[in-house]
Amino acid sequence: FGSSLPVQVRFQHRFLSALPTILFALELSGMQWRHLAATGALLCLATSIPSAATSDDECSAVSEVEAPRPQSGRALLQARVERKQDYRAATPSNFDLSTPSLEQLTQSTSYPRLTRCLFTTCLDSANEKHRRECDACLAQSFKGLKTSKMRGVNGVPIGYFADVLHIIAEGTHDAHTKDFCGGKLSACTTKEDFPGVGTTSVMSWDLVAKMMRQNPAKEWSGEWWRGNELAQFIENPFFWSQAGIDPMSIALGILPSQHAAIRPLMEVMFALHGPKRKKEARAIVAHEVGEFLAARKKGGLKVPNDPKVLVHQILNRMAFNRSVSWEYAQDFVTVQGEMAALGTFTQLLPSSLYSYMRPVRDKVTDYRREYAALIQERWGERLGKEDCSPSVSCVEQAASMVFDAFYSAGGLSVPQTVSTGIGLLFSDHGSNPFPKASFSQDEALSFYWESIRFFPPV
Repeated sequence: FGSSLPVQVRFQHRFLSALPTILFALELSGMQWRHLAATGALLCLATSIPSAATSDDECSAVSEVEAPRPQSGRALLQARVERKQDYRAATPSNFDLSTPSLEQLTQSTSYPRLTRCLFTTCLDSANEKHRRECDACLAQSFKGLKTSKMRGVNGVPIGYFADVLHIIAEGTHDAHTKDFCGGKLSACTTKEDFPGVGTTSVMSWDLVAKMMRQNPAKEWSGEWWRGNELAQFIENPFFWSQAGIDPMSIALGILPSQHAAIRPLMEVMFALHGPKRKKEARAIVAHEVGEFLAARKKGGLKVPNDPKVLVHQILNRMAFNRSVSWEYAQDFVTVQGEMAALGTFTQLLPSSLYSYMRPVRDKVTDYRREYAALIQERWGERLGKEDCSPSVSCVEQAASMVFDAFYSAGGLSVPQTVSTGIGLLFSDHGSNPFPKASFSQDEALSFYWESIRFFPPV
């Protein structure tokens, strides 16, 4: 972060408010809608992480230069990681975690309002009112601060977060158009120092395509490194610090050599190769959604949380061929919400407050260990032949990848597309651009894709 390397930034939009029942929406569109929810999740998981491994991958195929794989490139990345992400040394080990009172938190930092937001209001992500209060609270936290200053263990500019918060707080589908392009898309190519000083955002299709053609070779050489970023958010590597992986990053930011090693497993878990796998996926989705609808008719529905629980159950069936209970999936969605709340803005906190994030990190670590045991049992021998250094092993690398997929790529984005579709069908809020929507069963697919186009999840 802060280099002259341009980055492409796209935006995540808020859920429509006042979202009522999903039951009639799913029944109206028939089986096709039910297939879309999980198929979209699987496609997102299989394609969202750029491949540097396979020769038939689109990014690799268009590379102008044969990608070299020198050890020096990986050494360069590792040195960068050691300089900027060594939380083992930065995090105190003797901090009292028994009673982390709000008074302790707010007295331990120069940003008491920000700390109060992060550890109280923003952690309740299941509550729509609290989500709105979180946005407002965070926006107020940045007022009066000098946005050019660097804060946190990694030294991220305050201005970056201030600009990102401004976009989120606006909550409209055209917020990114206004903030990035001044409302004029036709002449929108690049924007300097946005979000935050030192960042160049690239919107031009041609410029982005040119960069993507260079990406495989430059990543393998070590000249470029994506890092721990998810859409416009720079994720805090602290939450990956017990994963046994290095760099400490979401799977989108791991080394290309590591991605190459675990890519075949990604495809085994999530890709829909061949008619047999597609038939299996349809059967899983039909069963899980059928159970979901029956239970929700009796117990009511909460949007967006219930679709997240459903998608988590589906992804477990696809990745591990196991069924998890509604209660198990609900617990995961709670941790997912905590990660979403703390994963980015905790970058601004001093190391003395990192102990207060350990309970969330420990929950995440427990899931990764659970996945590692499942992966070791089924694919351990195959992964043992691969090289994921400097990570501990490819089993740990793969387990971290599965958590990332469940927590963000498919487990968070796909339920959001389902939730916004429900909102379009049933919400009577003034922000609904398609009030009293309806469509025939044959139009279900078109409606779903148009909903994603209008409200892109990332």
